[in-house]
Amino acid sequence: MTLTVRYLPWIVLLFLLSFQPQAFAFSKNPLDVTLPEVEIMPGAQWYWVGQRMALNGVPMSIKMFTWRGNSEELIKFYRSAWKVRGHGKIRENKLGSKVILCYELDGFYYSVQLDVSSPVVQGKAVVTPTPS
Repeated sequence: MTLTVRYLPWIVLLFLLSFQPQAFAFSKNPLDVTLPEVEIMPGAQWYWVGQRMALNGVPMSIKMFTWRGNSEELIKFYRSAWKVRGHGKIRENKLGSKVILCYELDGFYYSVQLDVSSPVVQGKAVVTPTPS
């Protein structure tokens, strides 16, 4: 496994966090920002990493989850759920055993990062405001 593949989820998270805090100037306290819920596939086991948190002034919400089903089912779930929500921008990238699904709509950026290298899919779901 190359270092790039191994650290890709962290690279994406750091990218999201690299926006300057002044880009989120709509609130003096980033914890005052109300973030939408990130859906998790029904039947998946999940837990909060941080429901209401901020890093470098960027508000965010992060969940971790595991899915014991087919990874393609999981990917289709997010494609369908996001298409129903509106005409936002959907992006999908694959790098080795990693799949990153991204969606931007109504001033928020959603990212679902999946590791499909084993029968149990490990995932991270993140939502953060887009920079203004």
